[in-house]
Amino acid sequence: MAALMGSKLMRGKRGGAGLRALGLGVAVLLGVSACSGPPETPAQTSIPMGTPTPLASSPTAIPSGSPTASSSPSNAYVPATSTSPAKNVPKPVLPKLAKEKSFEGQKAFIKYWFETYNYAFDTGNTAPFKDASTADCAACKIISEGAITMWTKDRTWRDTSRTDVDLATAKEQPPAKRTHIVDARVNEKPGRFWTTTGESKLYQRATGGSAQMRLWIEYVDKQWRTVDMRKIGR
Repeated sequence: MAALMGSKLMRGKRGGAGLRALGLGVAVLLGVSACSGPPETPAQTSIPMGTPTPLASSPTAIPSGSPTASSSPSNAYVPATSTSPAKNVPKPVLPKLAKEKSFEGQKAFIKYWFETYNYAFDTGNTAPFKDASTADCAACKIISEGAITMWTKDRTWRDTSRTDVDLATAKEQPPAKRTHIVDARVNEKPGRFWTTTGESKLYQRATGGSAQMRLWIEYVDKQWRTVDMRKIGR
């Protein structure tokens, strides 16, 4: 097994769940490369994505006020900086196409799912991400807990780091029972993590990169939801 982008193996605990993070920059893309090919069904032991990799296993909360406070009366989106988190981040909207039970619908949903992932780390609001994931998605639970911990406990925000899927590379695989499988390349933009006292000492900088990922999704209650995801190649 190889680390994504050759980064060093690190261990940490976020949200009460142990992670084995093979980092892509700040380990926004996590997981273990398949040694003998990916499974046909989701592997509950695989952690495909997750929280930014901590530099300390037991971080101390930064003594400061909430970084989400905004003194601006404007509703315009304001990007994050080294001194302030992003303000008025647009909430992802599930497009009509993403509800269709087709490959085009699957791709539209996957794009939306990554938008809710970014929204969770940009705001600390994990509700849209949770709604787009199944209740038994172990990796999704770790992602949600990580975003909440980063905001509420570590009082940390990110600036330009972002994770997006390249739909042009999306490829549908034979489904496994009710679960549909889609492979696609996922890209991470570089960025840094900040607190009110300066650059975070708890999180690595995101150096950026890409990886080939496999997503398992199910059509539940007339909507697609993510069941699992894991890295399958560089």
